[in-house]
Amino acid sequence: TGNAYQNDWSAEKLLQNSRRFNVDLAPKILYARGAMVELLISSNVARYVEFKNINKILCWSGDATTGRLVSVPCSRSQVFSSKAVSLLDKRLLMKFLQFAADYTQHEQQWLDKKEAPLREYLQQQRMSEQLQEYIMSGMALAGQCVTVEDGLKAIKLFLTSLGRFGSSPFLATLYGSAELPQAFCRLCAVFAGTYILGRDISSVIVGTKEAAVETSKETNGEGEAISETNISSTQGSLNVGASSEQTTLVSLESNSKETSEDKNNVEDSVVNNKTAVLGIISQGQRLKCEHLVLDDRYGGAFDSSSAAHAATAQLSVSRAVLILNSDLLKELPVEGTAADVTSTKTGSNGVSLAQVTGSKGQPITLLQFAADTSVCPDNTWLLHLTCVGSNAETDLFPVVQQLLQQHSSSSVQQSSSQQSPVLYSLYYNQSVQRSHHSPFSNLHLCTGPDHQNLDYDYAIDQAKRIFSSMYPDDEFMPRAPDPDEIIFDDPPSQQEETDGVSQQQEMEGGQEQQVDEQMEDHQKQEHIKDEQKQMEA
Repeated sequence: TGNAYQNDWSAEKLLQNSRRFNVDLAPKILYARGAMVELLISSNVARYVEFKNINKILCWSGDATTGRLVSVPCSRSQVFSSKAVSLLDKRLLMKFLQFAADYTQHEQQWLDKKEAPLREYLQQQRMSEQLQEYIMSGMALAGQCVTVEDGLKAIKLFLTSLGRFGSSPFLATLYGSAELPQAFCRLCAVFAGTYILGRDISSVIVGTKEAAVETSKETNGEGEAISETNISSTQGSLNVGASSEQTTLVSLESNSKETSEDKNNVEDSVVNNKTAVLGIISQGQRLKCEHLVLDDRYGGAFDSSSAAHAATAQLSVSRAVLILNSDLLKELPVEGTAADVTSTKTGSNGVSLAQVTGSKGQPITLLQFAADTSVCPDNTWLLHLTCVGSNAETDLFPVVQQLLQQHSSSSVQQSSSQQSPVLYSLYYNQSVQRSHHSPFSNLHLCTGPDHQNLDYDYAIDQAKRIFSSMYPDDEFMPRAPDPDEIIFDDPPSQQEETDGVSQQQEMEGGQEQQVDEQMEDHQKQEHIKDEQKQMEA
């Protein structure tokens, strides 16, 4: 659901500036020492992307009505310079951070408690509620139910990422998260990767290995794709239309309707009798392929068995996107200190990260992007909220209300004619499905956005798994050469060959002309000698 609010920005003005908004439907950030950053560096893809530090990490202190956002002290200097932490708490926090940075060397302190809740472990260390919130929501970023082992692993990654690219452990891409797949696609295109845009897949051709050999003979001499009618036609509303005993079409159309009996037919004809994916149908054309990578949501079209459904985990993720004309993730000033007003209207405060606890105990992640991240126009902010849930508005709107209440109580924002800073809001749910079951060795299923982690580790693990199954003897993402390192060794074109033949003919013609001139000069000299002999006689 979406709502527009009355403010300086009208709906017409928002639409006029629509091209200046880059709204991610599944925003992500990067740990400075995470798997994605390491891959970007090792593969040399980082040269295609620009980054910005996440300069504010916050958590909620207090209850929902009287609490407020507070900054999380991350480094040693931030801990000791913080006025919100007592001297005793500073010592306890520094002692714990030193332990967490090297926790694998001190297993005797935690190994017997590795399955216990991290919150319970922190309480045993005599930490205050405020310190526990710093660690749980500001560093572990894994929710209230995270175990000691998983929590320490997350905190170590957080601490080791500090200082690599600035004072923050996190990076965010300029222009939004979509810059990362675009960068990898750009590298692929440099090395002859081909993309067909604006085309979807209507059906997948599956069959036996013998059918793969037979269908390879059906393309014309120029390699053009054959129309769908040459392969098969769908039978009524069924998912499968068989063209022969060796090939079958599996429909991926979202409006396909099938009964349980039809599903059994799919299972029998596709899984039991067919051994490979042969190609796809797109806009009436057949495109052959050796491997096919598809989203997990299409897995049911190939195997509807109960075992396959039991192996599929489905989850709903609640998300919200808010367009703002003021910074909502702003720490309220500590009593006796001045408020920070530098980013109130400029939109130059980069990226802010916060994690709060929802009404059902679920962790809710908040990511706010200012205009200097190139995802929104000047004097606007984009705020993303994400958690596990089935109703986005019910799950996330109470948090938005808390932020608005803090915003209205801020001394620098207090005004008798104050308006809501929310220009537009959208609440929606995403269905996440995870299943690696595939009936064919050359059909590879991958999931959509990962909701459990802020970083891209899960996506990289999937990519490596799929790549190794497709090309087991090749290296995954080797370093791309720099432009000055590339040596082009292409065969000469037809024009080059023609030019070469012409040059050779000209050279041969010049040589022949030179020989003729030498012969003529020799004949003239012989004639002169004969005349001299006659005169002497």
